Amino acid sequence: MFALFFAGAEDALSLGCGAYGRCEWESAVLFFKKAQSLKMLSDEAFYMLIRSEVQLGDVQAAQDDCERFIDSFSSSAYFPYVLYQNGKLLHQQGRNERAVMYLWEFCRKNPGSFLYANALYFMAESFFDEYNFDSAKSLYTKVVCDFPSNANVPDAKYKIQLIENRAREEKLLYLLKVVGEESLSAREEYDRQITILKLRDEAENKRQGRGK
Repeated sequence: MFALFFAGAEDALSLGCGAYGRCEWESAVLFFKKAQSLKMLSDEAFYMLIRSEVQLGDVQAAQDDCERFIDSFSSSAYFPYVLYQNGKLLHQQGRNERAVMYLWEFCRKNPGSFLYANALYFMAESFFDEYNFDSAKSLYTKVVCDFPSNANVPDAKYKIQLIENRAREEKLLYLLKVVGEESLSAREEYDRQITILKLRDEAENKRQGRGK
């Protein structure tokens, strides 16, 4: 790509914005990275770079750039989106503890955001993946009850059902274990009583034998 090789910082930004507008994500990333290397990436262009990387499915690159954005543009109008996106991308990497930290920070600071319900859902997903089912169920339930039109509601309902089924199975297994232990205890007591009776019979037989 000759345009990339010869592009200066301003040209790279212009070409990156053009590619972004045409949804040419790979080209947009290349031009924005060129501008980034020349220290000419504004917060808006940085935001478009992250969006382009997300569209390409490059989770690691997008998450790395989210971290850089958060460190450099804390007062940007795009900061809430990047905060949310960083949490979501961390969850996709399986780094759920850090994901919850960023998503919770987003929710705390942006309760009226259109991404609020999504952030709750991905927090629930992070807890679910870490087997913290009580916290996950609470957040799934909030998504279902407070945001019924959210696209994640069907999956949230499904996960709630999974958690409830699991809880019922655990209770059943516990009851079976208790019954089993009680049954074992009763069997042991029965065997003990039989043994005592046999010993008594043997002792009685011996006593009667000596008496003859």
